[in-house]
Amino acid sequence: MEEAKESLKFEEAIILRNQINSLEKISAKQKVISTKPVDQDVMAFALGPDSACSQIFFIRKGKLIGGEHFFLRGIKDKSKEEILTSLVKQYYYNATYIPKEVILQNEIEEKGLIRDYLEKKGKRKVKFVVPKRGDRLKLIKLAERNARLALTQKYSASQQMKEEALGELQRTLGLKELPFRIEAFDISNISGTLAAGSLVVFKGGEPDKNEYRRFRIKRVRRIDDYAMISEVIERRYRRLLKERKILPDLILIDGGKGQLNAASKVLKRLRVELPV
Repeated sequence: MEEAKESLKFEEAIILRNQINSLEKISAKQKVISTKPVDQDVMAFALGPDSACSQIFFIRKGKLIGGEHFFLRGIKDKSKEEILTSLVKQYYYNATYIPKEVILQNEIEEKGLIRDYLEKKGKRKVKFVVPKRGDRLKLIKLAERNARLALTQKYSASQQMKEEALGELQRTLGLKELPFRIEAFDISNISGTLAAGSLVVFKGGEPDKNEYRRFRIKRVRRIDDYAMISEVIERRYRRLLKERKILPDLILIDGGKGQLNAASKVLKRLRVELPV
């Protein structure tokens, strides 16, 4: 895991290097950015599977002086307007300087309220611009490309960390194969009643919530974790065998040796040879 962390730092350094290179290319053409000594922020974003990355360029007195990017999670089912609105709020809440003009990739919600807030905070008039052509649009396109690059690097680094973690798990447990698919079981009950077994599934180091299952205990009438885990394991893998579905590379049992032994006996009886 420590090696994976170092790898992530390396990936972040690559992102920073690429963005600096992009900024330097623009800086070499500063006269193209603006012929007026204006202060502007340029904000665009790119979408990933579960997060958005925003790229901001800082233009001061007509010259591009730097940039910054950050991520926003929880974007599922949100429109572009909602996402950019959240990004604008997130950034300018902590911003120490408010420019006269903010160039945006698309329209935002609550524009009037946000503008009033920025004008009060920055003690100046603030204008939002969504460009359709010209140099402003070129800056938006560049910011969008940088945001997409940062997302790509982030997910590449994240995937590498997962593979490193799975490799470490394989070595630690002495597994023959990389545990790409892991199924984990737990038994729970409320005051001795409403007993149920829970199954969570991981694929490639990520939880697959579509495959989560909950088993209501049917055969065991008393509080007996060993018997309950036996029931859940038998129901799960008898069904997978019957339907010829993919078996996991590793089974995790929440509990102690008693639960582990109970699960192992069931698997042996079903002739399922899997590491537990």
